[in-house]
Amino acid sequence: MKIYSYLLFFLLLINNLFSQDVLKNNQEANKLFELASNNFFNLNNKESIKQAEKILTFALENNDNNLAAKTYNLLGLNFEQFTDHKKAITLYKKGIFCATKVKNDTVLGWLYNNIGGVYSYNYIDLNVGTSYFKKAYQHTKNIDNNGDFLVAGLNIGGNLIDLKQYEEGKKYLDEIKDKVLNSKEIDIVVAMFASYATYYDVYKNDFSLAEKAFLDAIYYGKKDKTPAIKMNLLDIYKSFAAFYEKHNKLALSVKYLNLYIDLNAEIYNEEQKNILNGKDKNFRLDLVNSRIEKVEQENKDYIKKLNYNKYFIIFLTVLVFTFLTLMYFLYKNFIKNKKINRKLKRANIELHKAKQKTEEIAKLKTQFMSTVSHELRTPLYGVIGMTEIIENEHAELKDSKYLNSLKFSAKYLLSLINDVLSLSKIESEKIELNYESIDFRKEIETIVSSMEVIANQYHNKVKVDVSEHVPTFIKTDKTRLSQIIINLLSNALKFTKDGTVSIFIFVNESKKTLKFEIKDTGIGIPQKYIDKIFDKFIQVERNSDEQFQGTGLGLAIVKRFIDIFNGEIHINSEINVGTTITFSIPLILGETIETAPIHSSKDISNNISILVVEDNKVNQIVTQKLLEKNNLKCKIAVDGYQALEILKSETFDIILMDIHMPGINGFETTEKIHELGIKTPIIALTASDKYEIEGDISKYKMNDLLVKPFEFIDLQNLIIKYINKT
Repeated sequence: MKIYSYLLFFLLLINNLFSQDVLKNNQEANKLFELASNNFFNLNNKESIKQAEKILTFALENNDNNLAAKTYNLLGLNFEQFTDHKKAITLYKKGIFCATKVKNDTVLGWLYNNIGGVYSYNYIDLNVGTSYFKKAYQHTKNIDNNGDFLVAGLNIGGNLIDLKQYEEGKKYLDEIKDKVLNSKEIDIVVAMFASYATYYDVYKNDFSLAEKAFLDAIYYGKKDKTPAIKMNLLDIYKSFAAFYEKHNKLALSVKYLNLYIDLNAEIYNEEQKNILNGKDKNFRLDLVNSRIEKVEQENKDYIKKLNYNKYFIIFLTVLVFTFLTLMYFLYKNFIKNKKINRKLKRANIELHKAKQKTEEIAKLKTQFMSTVSHELRTPLYGVIGMTEIIENEHAELKDSKYLNSLKFSAKYLLSLINDVLSLSKIESEKIELNYESIDFRKEIETIVSSMEVIANQYHNKVKVDVSEHVPTFIKTDKTRLSQIIINLLSNALKFTKDGTVSIFIFVNESKKTLKFEIKDTGIGIPQKYIDKIFDKFIQVERNSDEQFQGTGLGLAIVKRFIDIFNGEIHINSEINVGTTITFSIPLILGETIETAPIHSSKDISNNISILVVEDNKVNQIVTQKLLEKNNLKCKIAVDGYQALEILKSETFDIILMDIHMPGINGFETTEKIHELGIKTPIIALTASDKYEIEGDISKYKMNDLLVKPFEFIDLQNLIIKYINKT
């Protein structure tokens, strides 16, 4: 038996009639919403849907997400009455999207309860239904009016009993039983006793307790004569009749079956039955569906038009301002310079200034991107580090969806920062490939391992096939090649579900190139986007309810890096079959190298002491916790001056040096440390871009560099590397 999230609606019922074609303000919209809710509860679905359409139009046009969320909920309830479960789910999900924007836990409670009900009470998927009920449970547990919380708890308990997790389900029922009985909501009291009846009948096989639970449900159900409660009572009669038939008490079974038939006739009159069964020629559900979609599309078009007009006005304003500014300078030049040669000289001076200004702007842009990336990476290091500290210190939160979402969002933001910075560097033509010998197969294995999380997220398998003809060691820019492969693999995994993503690598002997083929079984790319897919900020429109995250920068960066490699890239795709991307880069044989061993935390002696020079308080905590967790001694210096004072009286095995600090920066501090004759290895631990400061690292004789945020294994290997040298 379904328990709808009706609690708010009961508070909104009114008796006065209200009707108009166009809503002018929020007051009129809310009054019409009350009337539409009232019509729904009185099973006047036809009028309820018509009124809800008007409300939705108003809410979307006025960007009222709260009202839109409630209206999507009401429309979903109506469509459920017509047993259009697919459309009802779609409407509830749209409501969840709107309610999330305004953080309305009450409305989110309704929506999650109702979408869970579609999956559960129609036996589509009880496990999915339970997951939605649990979301409703979380959103409503701290709300003063706890009716929706009780609804969610009863729904979870009922589902678990249906899933044969009897004791766990009864536990939910027992925990909220007293609150349910003390509440004024008859529907949830009836539902609770119905769930108890199922528990005692199916699991305990206790006829007496099951019968008593059914009778209690009927007793409370008869106290309220509203149509919604009568619908719940209708389910009870039907289940009670089946219960007596099961236990061979046929007279009682017939009695409650007749009560079911009589109440069904009382609830649904002939007109309502015709509407619900699609026999009303004046009311077609498909046309309602089309009108709702039209309202949503018109709103999207309206927003696009507003944005276009806004950008046009901004452009026009800038153009007029620029024109007026230019006219002002021309006028001044005309007044001051009457001779042509002086005018030409003045113009030449202005052009030279403009050229300098353009170059300065380009330089400022590069500096700005570098500064922004540093200022974003610094707090991100704190966010990611603090998340891991919380996870380590509170084991019970390890599987928390909120903690995992925080970690995912931080890493996603870090990826976005890296993408924007990479694109900025490419456009400013500052990218130079840094060739080095690498163990190729090991690098591929590392890249594929890093894709494990996203592969699991979309239930995909990743297959790797490296031809035996591919050399073990090649010479390439490891970082840029990794970015190319990671971007292509993550795209393939993101647009594939329950499928396979394969990467084949082989040698083209005739062209002396290393060729990569990345193939997925995903949703494919429409042909009209193939030629544009490598442009910046291009995202393919999808006829899907799913949302695909991204900035449209990944493939643009891939194309530009491959161009820098003097390579080639091609793409083939078929809708709902999959996509194959092939690219090739010149093959350069590398020298044999010894692969650095991967160490565990046991490889580091407990006696190693490290001085951390860091001015950011949060990053001090993160770095200190990270080191101490791995049995390393740590001391913090809040700036370069304090570090120099500490080093005059204490010795350390390693110094971790931040670059950007007040007073004297990390480079100046390093220089003064060398002047003191201190030989301790210094590793720059910085949020600055690696390629921008490599020259200064060498200039100031710092031993190595690690960019924040980083994996501890990378820091650990650097520590071991320099400890072994001393």
